[in-house]
Amino acid sequence: MHLGFLQFTKKSDNKVDNVTLQVICVLPTSSCRLLGPKITTGKLIEVKPTKIRFPFELEKQISCSIFISNKTDDHIALKLTSTNSVDYSIRPSMAIILPRSTCEVIVLMEEQRKAPRNMRCDVTFSINAVVAFAGATAKDIVAHKMFFRESGNTVDMVKLKDIYVSPPKPPSPVPERCDKRSLYWASATTTLRKFCN
Repeated sequence: MHLGFLQFTKKSDNKVDNVTLQVICVLPTSSCRLLGPKITTGKLIEVKPTKIRFPFELEKQISCSIFISNKTDDHIALKLTSTNSVDYSIRPSMAIILPRSTCEVIVLMEEQRKAPRNMRCDVTFSINAVVAFAGATAKDIVAHKMFFRESGNTVDMVKLKDIYVSPPKPPSPVPERCDKRSLYWASATTTLRKFCN
């Protein structure tokens, strides 16, 4: 069965979810972390987390996972987009989620040659979801206008907004000082241990 054009016209009664998530980039940290509200819910989908943190490092590609759950008994078609497809990508960019199941999506930040100016980022990621027929594939999503509101579909949308967080200042190095007494006691303790064993 193929998607019919009427399914995506103004006369159709399809419901579409659109989810927007928030990306937070920090300098430096070791892994992705959840921030703020952990779940964003539309009528059709639920997204965890809604805010993610990229451990920002110059000239390093960084990725974080987003989990999108289908809250319905229908097949849900997803279309994921970014306002900056040069520096960020989303994989997969289109998907079908089976009823009551979850899909993992990878948000990938490409290598950055310089730190962001004023730690500001104006990138938005959108996750659009619409009810699809059973057996629909990602190829069916490409071929039709199911995500256009002009075609009469109700769009359920969640957005992911990029936010950079300034890194904490590194601790100041404290010079280690040794005095003769501590060296003497360390040496005496080592000698005593060797003697007793």
